[in-house]
Amino acid sequence: MSSWFSSSAQAPPPQEGMSPGVEKALAFLILAMIGRLLKHRFSAPQLAGVQRLIMDATLPCTIFKALCAVSLDVELLRWPLLGVAFVIVQLAAAAVASKLFFADTIRQQTARYQLATAAPGLSAFVFIKEFVGDAYAGPAALFDLPYKLYLVLVLPFLLGVPAPSMSKLVTDPLNVSILGGLAIAFTKTP
Repeated sequence: MSSWFSSSAQAPPPQEGMSPGVEKALAFLILAMIGRLLKHRFSAPQLAGVQRLIMDATLPCTIFKALCAVSLDVELLRWPLLGVAFVIVQLAAAAVASKLFFADTIRQQTARYQLATAAPGLSAFVFIKEFVGDAYAGPAALFDLPYKLYLVLVLPFLLGVPAPSMSKLVTDPLNVSILGGLAIAFTKTP
């Protein structure tokens, strides 16, 4: 005898375990908590060494690998163009916000350039690669190129300070990885 509470269609069996995205997010959260707990055990020079390792080795390698995976074509031109639009919108928003919140010119200029110089691409690269996938790490690197150019070339000009020397720009590991990755992507070298 069939109950009128049951249906003829069977419900799918429940999934065992967590989704991969939740697992990755929890792994990052646990890693961040462990780092936070262990931070006081290290001296300032040791922390600076870890930061330098990340900025001079790990991040350039990630960017290089992401750019090497991209085969440059006209369709991918939209990512740097969107990056340029992002920089312009961020500068405009920072200009408006600085005028709304500060009366004197010095604080307005300071706020304008501080608000417009957050590094979203550099800090989000690992998350893009992990959560969205390797296929989008290359376009994310292309999106971030105009922002890098803004920080290195335009911002020093706006602040009235000398831009970094050409030798410093050419020897910076991040710049070398970007130029090398773009060269490989441009030549479509496997």
